[in-house]
Amino acid sequence: MSEAQRWNEHDGILWMEKHGLRLVVHLPSSKGYVRFVVIDHLDRNNHPDRLIGSGSLDDIGKAKNAAQRMAERLRPSNRSKNASPG
Repeated sequence: MSEAQRWNEHDGILWMEKHGLRLVVHLPSSKGYVRFVVIDHLDRNNHPDRLIGSGSLDDIGKAKNAAQRMAERLRPSNRSKNASPG
């Protein structure tokens, strides 16, 4: 994650765009787990805004890092390398 990217915030939701993916972190309303999701919103050939990964952790920083790691693993160039021949 060498490139510095900024998280945006709106109505208790943090989000950023990375590798054609949208990373979203839902801030907890009270003490509880922080939910994160990774959405593929540029895949016009299949299903736009397709959920491709999610999770929940006990800390906002951990959730942001987990979403970024998931985006790195699922970035379009990595997905095409790992795709099995059809």
